[in-house]
Amino acid sequence: MEEVTEQLNNDNTDDNIKYISGEFLLNILQTEYSYENERVRSLESRTGVFIAFLGALLVFLMDKLKLPSINVDNEYRLIEAFPRVLMILLTIFSLISIIIAIIYFVKVISIQTYKRLSFTGFNETNAKHKKEEVAVSIMIQYQDVITHNNDINNKKVKYYRTGIYYILAGLIFSVASFVISLFI
Repeated sequence: MEEVTEQLNNDNTDDNIKYISGEFLLNILQTEYSYENERVRSLESRTGVFIAFLGALLVFLMDKLKLPSINVDNEYRLIEAFPRVLMILLTIFSLISIIIAIIYFVKVISIQTYKRLSFTGFNETNAKHKKEEVAVSIMIQYQDVITHNNDINNKKVKYYRTGIYYILAGLIFSVASFVISLFI
């Protein structure tokens, strides 16, 4: 907010400058700031649902899949060994996909440093300035805060999408492995 004080003091040197739309632009930025806050809350709550789904998928894998015991003493023909090996590989791929998805979802819900408006410029001196000038000064700060928070949220969206892709891969591998296990 010290920037606001400097901005306001610099603006007072030229009395011909008027910021008629300053309040309007500030309102737009405040709405955008609220949108970014809601966006991160929504993203993090959806991530929690998917992490719970991954936990259920892991329980399913451990409970329902019966990994065949491969007895080294038995000699398997290639046609007999292929479904067993395929099921083991699909289960391994499924577990790897689930672990990677969990890592990406943890990145989504991990704590990031979000910017907020500084309150140091909210003082009696700045209150004496014209409201249009104050609105423009605060608007400039809001713009910086929103840009920073938007960049963080965009990273989280990328992690979220990547986690979703790995969930889908893990689900496909799990279903394929389960179907094969039914016939062994």
